[in-house]
Amino acid sequence: MNLEPDHSDAIRTLVLPDILLNRIRSAVRTLTVSTYADLPGIDTRARRITREPLLTQLRDAIRPDIGRTMSGAGSGRPIPLNEGAYELHTSIEEDISSAYEAATDLPPTGTTEQMLADWYEAFATAHATGETNIAQLENYATRITGWVTAIEDMFDPPRIREYPICPVCGYTHTIRDDAAGDPIQVRCLTLRYHPTGRAIATCRHCHSRWEGTITPDGTTGEITELHTAIQDNIDQHGPITLARIAPTHLEL
Repeated sequence: MNLEPDHSDAIRTLVLPDILLNRIRSAVRTLTVSTYADLPGIDTRARRITREPLLTQLRDAIRPDIGRTMSGAGSGRPIPLNEGAYELHTSIEEDISSAYEAATDLPPTGTTEQMLADWYEAFATAHATGETNIAQLENYATRITGWVTAIEDMFDPPRIREYPICPVCGYTHTIRDDAAGDPIQVRCLTLRYHPTGRAIATCRHCHSRWEGTITPDGTTGEITELHTAIQDNIDQHGPITLARIAPTHLEL
């Protein structure tokens, strides 16, 4: 059974750098820039709200407002610590500080958001002058979108759905280490979706990505295209009865 993609590696190499850089840029903006959203069902004059950058939300979650209210300014009682938010923020901050220092030759300074924004400007400039390569783009795209996912999952835990095959690279499974460090076989293509319906599917091997919405009445956006592509692949090659294990050189 041939499940290899029809397009060539040469075509993938031509388009992948720009796709990855756009993915990095989008993730950096989500982490560092305030956005606006409309609240449904409210008078239009008061519908628009401001959402703080994800890194700001994460830092604020370390010492929640309710803790300051409960403890009181002069009570001497410690403000409760959200250990999960603290550990995640510390890990991300260390990675950003290291990347910032390597890209700018300057010691880490300023907020985490500012360092990440400054790092991206330096990285985008290096990319424009041909000083980056596919491996670096893939590494940062995976790391930075991973930060977005980890923060969003903390605030809004997703549900997980597995798919039988990635229609882009044709692999069904790959090998990853479990919590104990032992190698296990996992599906390449998984979809994470939230109660709001927002959904993102990614392949652990080739990093293909689809976004859309899952509703009781069906799907929208690229998620619909993903379902169609999977079904077309199965219709063409038959039922998936054989696991094709992807190599482990690309980490998610």
